[in-house]
Amino acid sequence: MVSSKTYDGDMLIWEVLYNKNRIAKKATEFYPTGSIKSVSTLQKEPNHYYDIEYYESGEKQMMGESDFIKSKQYRLRRGAAIFYTKQQKISSILVFFNDGKEKEYLVRETILDTITDKILTDREYDPPALLK
Repeated sequence: MVSSKTYDGDMLIWEVLYNKNRIAKKATEFYPTGSIKSVSTLQKEPNHYYDIEYYESGEKQMMGESDFIKSKQYRLRRGAAIFYTKQQKISSILVFFNDGKEKEYLVRETILDTITDKILTDREYDPPALLK
């Protein structure tokens, strides 16, 4: 396995581990403080990842799946993504799909009241809402 690290001065910004096919198996992004900002782990070659994003304080901010579009160097979300408050309460669940090239769509959004743990909004988009 091959590792690649990207620095800004002496600050580590990215660390990427590649598999034998030269596909990123795991990518970790760091905040300037050194804490982990996000971790993307390859689920299925060549570009399907499971992502976890973190607040700078270390709590989970989001968990979901994405497709990495190598030619554009960005991720397009797919499937359900769960978003958390800093107190680790689920604040929303969004469901996405993408065209595998450049467009990302929102299919459903569920917004929760983090005090009462009740659903405030549960909306499906038909047609899906273009986000990117």
